[in-house]
Amino acid sequence: MDNEKEDLQRKLNNILSKSNVPAKKTEVSDLEKLTYDAHFWEDPKGAAETLKRISVLKKEIDDVEMMQLLVEENDLTNASKLISQYEILLFLSGPYDRGDAVFSIHAGPDLSGPALFWFYSLLPLSSDTIKGIPSPEDS
Repeated sequence: MDNEKEDLQRKLNNILSKSNVPAKKTEVSDLEKLTYDAHFWEDPKGAAETLKRISVLKKEIDDVEMMQLLVEENDLTNASKLISQYEILLFLSGPYDRGDAVFSIHAGPDLSGPALFWFYSLLPLSSDTIKGIPSPEDS
C-alpha cells in the first residue's frame, strides 16, 4: 500500500512539474479579464475560442487539484485512474497531437498468415468506413 502511494505521489509530482498550474491560473485570469471588455463579443469566433480556452484550462486545473486531494486523502483507486488519464493527456500534448492523422496499413502482396492477422486486428481502430476489403469470412 505504501509502495502504491509512493508511486502515485511520484507520478503526481511529475504531472505537477509538467502541467504548470500557476501559469495556467494566470492565463485563465488574463483571459477572463478580456471577457469583461465591452468589445469582446464584436468578434464572435474569437470570443468563442477564448471561452473554450478558459474552459479547457479550468478543467486541467481542476483535474490536477483533484488528483492532489485524492492522494492526500488516500483514495488511491480514484487517484490512480485520474493520474493514468492525465499521463496520457500529457504524453499527447505536443503541438501536432490535437490534429488528425493518416494511418496506412500495407500488409504486402500475400494477404495471409501474420500479415492478415495484424491487418484485421488493426482494422477496427479505423474511424472511417473502408470499402472493398474482403472480410475473413469471405476467404
